[in-house]
Amino acid sequence: MRKPRSVILPPLRPERLHDLELSEKRLHAALNGCYDFQGRNLNDNKALEYLTAYAVEFLELYLAAFSEYRQYNHTWTDPIKVRALHRAMTCYQEYKDPNSFSFGVYKVSLAKTLDDHVKDLIQQTVDKVKPSPNINANRAELRKTYELQHPGVMVLDICWAASQHYSEWKRWLRNAVKDGSAPDRAFRALLESGKSPREYRKAPRPDGWK
Repeated sequence: MRKPRSVILPPLRPERLHDLELSEKRLHAALNGCYDFQGRNLNDNKALEYLTAYAVEFLELYLAAFSEYRQYNHTWTDPIKVRALHRAMTCYQEYKDPNSFSFGVYKVSLAKTLDDHVKDLIQQTVDKVKPSPNINANRAELRKTYELQHPGVMVLDICWAASQHYSEWKRWLRNAVKDGSAPDRAFRALLESGKSPREYRKAPRPDGWK
């Protein structure tokens, strides 16, 4: 999991906190059931399965809660993953010493699981809105799909990679550029390639270029 950006998340609404607390109680109940019949030894493999499942549930609850805010954007994702991970591991430390080797291993494992889950969610969204790669594909859909594939991509980098100026981008989006024209083919080729601007065109964009 990457180091989260300096993003201050807004406070959660009480009903969303309640949902998280209920899920947390279910995790505690599940972990309590991971002890042997004498109640002494914790089955680590079984505990990890529950820990993983509920860490993902925490993540989805957090994503649903924060996405209700109008200012929600992709920069919130990393801090949200950290919150989900922290909530899961805070529950687990009541059953396992935080300084133990397995505790650290499980933390790394959960972090990767949450990273992978977010990638899966993004890909599912991309697949839903991904247009057919043909000349009639909606331009707004192409742009949305590309931005989902490359969160935070800058418009000027898109223009530079497509070898088109920003003015052409604006004209293209408002359909002032004909289908099949040079600018149209250039923008579609980039947006349908799935490559980032830097992958598509290796040369760096000059300062002040637009």
